Amino acid sequence: MSGKGYYIAQFFVIVTLITISLSMAGCDVIGGIFKAGIWTGLILIVVLVGVVALIARMFKK
Repeated sequence: MSGKGYYIAQFFVIVTLITISLSMAGCDVIGGIFKAGIWTGLILIVVLVGVVALIARMFKK
């Protein structure tokens, strides 16, 4: 992508990530992870880090 469309897409991703992070209460998320089990929590964290890395890599190009 280039030009105006690229910046609109980047703005949309940033706004979406901020909205998601503000809508989830940190303590509730961590509590839910431990209730579900440590392995589920680890898999969830690895997937989340992977998605963030993929998004960062996409905008780095």
